[in-house]
Amino acid sequence: PPLPPPVTLEGKALSTVVVAKVLGLFLQSNLKWDRQVCESTKKANKRMFMLRRLKTFGLSVPDLVTVYCSFIRPVVEYCAPVYHHSLTSKQTAALELVQRRACRIILGRHYTGYTSALLQCGLETLETRRMNLCRRFAVSMQTSERTADLMPQTRGESSGRKLRNSKTLTLPKTRTTRFSNSPVPSMIR
Repeated sequence: PPLPPPVTLEGKALSTVVVAKVLGLFLQSNLKWDRQVCESTKKANKRMFMLRRLKTFGLSVPDLVTVYCSFIRPVVEYCAPVYHHSLTSKQTAALELVQRRACRIILGRHYTGYTSALLQCGLETLETRRMNLCRRFAVSMQTSERTADLMPQTRGESSGRKLRNSKTLTLPKTRTTRFSNSPVPSMIR
């Protein structure tokens, strides 16, 4: 098949790139999130050094958890509603490993396992947090005047009838799993 014509902007052809960084989010041409996960885990692991140093200075466990929640976890959760539903299990495990390492540093020799460490530190898994972030983001999109038109109509609006489930959103028809795992369809479910 012939190549499509180049995309131009103000008479200049735009170059094609494999990875583009937009507002701190790495977008790949194949629509996968390997680079985003790799870069965010790398950045979080660099910040883990601060947690180790503070541990050696004798900070208490609640203070170390606060440092983790303030400086390290936001790096891993940045733009989570955009890519959460498209992550593979390997990528999810790589992100979860950051928190597992942080719990191990925070608790030191009192670390017995990840689930018990989460309870001791008062944390929840990153996957659970990403799901909650996506849920809150979808609700805020639906209630905001600026972004409400990006969400599909409710079933009551599309059918014109008052039904029991008239407040639920109409799911868009998806042919591929990639589209069904994209942010809007997956947040509607």
